[in-house]
Amino acid sequence: MRFVAFSCKVPTDLRALAPDRWPLTPMIITIDGPAGAGKSTVARALARWLGFRYLDTGAMYRAVALAGLRRGLAWDQPEDLAQLADELRIEVAGDRILLDGEDVTEAVRT
Repeated sequence: MRFVAFSCKVPTDLRALAPDRWPLTPMIITIDGPAGAGKSTVARALARWLGFRYLDTGAMYRAVALAGLRRGLAWDQPEDLAQLADELRIEVAGDRILLDGEDVTEAVRT
């Protein structure tokens, strides 16, 4: 297992001067690692600390997989899965994941 550490220091006076404009430019932070390593826990804490929104893309990918299972799609046909993903409506409502209006949070997090 390999871990990469990084730090990003933001002058606190900059945030104090313009809290409504923080960050000054759009920023996306991604965290990668093996299953069960605590990525979501760290990501939620980091987002809260920075004042960012947390977007659980893993749950979104699992929602597409759930829809594929329900429709009996073959996993060796990536173009079919891509087409399905394009047709789905996936919503993140707080901690809930909605797939075409259905709450599938429990199904994609267990």
